[in-house]
Amino acid sequence: MEKKILMCPLFDPWYYEFYIKGLHDFYKDYTIEFSFEDRFLRFNEFVNGEFRKEFFYYEIWNNGNVSRVCIAANDKPNVNETVYEWVDVYAKVNVDEAAMQKYPKVISLGPNFGINYFSLPAYLKLTWRLYKNAGIKNPYFRVYTHQSMKRCSYDVYANRKASADNYLFYLNYPWKKHSTVTNLRKEIITLLKDLDKQKVISFEGGFSRARFGPFEGLENYSAAKRYNHRTYLEHLKLSTVVINTPAVHDCLGWKLGEYFALGKAIISTPINRVLPGNFMAGKHYLEIKDIHTELKDAITSLVANKEQRMELEQNALAYWEKWLAPSKTIAHIHSVAFKKELVVA
Repeated sequence: MEKKILMCPLFDPWYYEFYIKGLHDFYKDYTIEFSFEDRFLRFNEFVNGEFRKEFFYYEIWNNGNVSRVCIAANDKPNVNETVYEWVDVYAKVNVDEAAMQKYPKVISLGPNFGINYFSLPAYLKLTWRLYKNAGIKNPYFRVYTHQSMKRCSYDVYANRKASADNYLFYLNYPWKKHSTVTNLRKEIITLLKDLDKQKVISFEGGFSRARFGPFEGLENYSAAKRYNHRTYLEHLKLSTVVINTPAVHDCLGWKLGEYFALGKAIISTPINRVLPGNFMAGKHYLEIKDIHTELKDAITSLVANKEQRMELEQNALAYWEKWLAPSKTIAHIHSVAFKKELVVA
């Protein structure tokens, strides 16, 4: 019997190249291709609205059995009930306990991040086929050329480095529409600068810069230079510890996924989304409730205690390799779709 993966050609590459790589890594003995049949093209109704970035749909054809899967990598924990009815598995990056209880087909994926997986010729070919077969101009083409192409390939994450002993790299984007997120990050940058003055750490970073300089009003919090994605990752690999706070809409930001992929010692405020497996504060990350009263001591302690730091690093990487890497995310979905026990290599 035929074993194949059929994928919807309408998806935001900024969010979903990660999972398409996972499909190719996991289903090595399957035929994997895009489908232009009507049930795949119906996702075109979402590309100009609030769910533009939300869905990547695919079908698993396995010896006569078919399972329909939607991956939703958007920031909010809400579930689209129309799509929910179409699928057998609704896999979400950002999901809370309430949604898990209300919607039994929902599963948690945990954090991801953008990677560049398609070559430009491959994405041009997909864009051309979408227009030829369905008369649809690819609504995500500019996303690919202006955003996805600037991301590193997944291989860059696999080239990990040992952390330095007292170096802390912290770089974030200032969200104008999400002032609560930006203001919290301003306070963290201020604290890190103070620790640098006290010679507890050597701090580098701040808010990322616009093309011609710091963002207005953030001159005192801005990084000294611009970093492309590869340079950002190379500095991050060396950071003694990393700091995580919820991103916009309290979501699991891409940085959290990157921290796990690189095997970093993570200091984080409470993570209010459901993560897969036996995810635990104190084991996979060091939790603090309040940055004002706890962050300084947490950084100082981990900088001084290399053994504890290395244990957090090892646990974070092990969790990534079991649950969050692209192929392991797809393996998790497959095990749910076909009600099989998840076997982790």
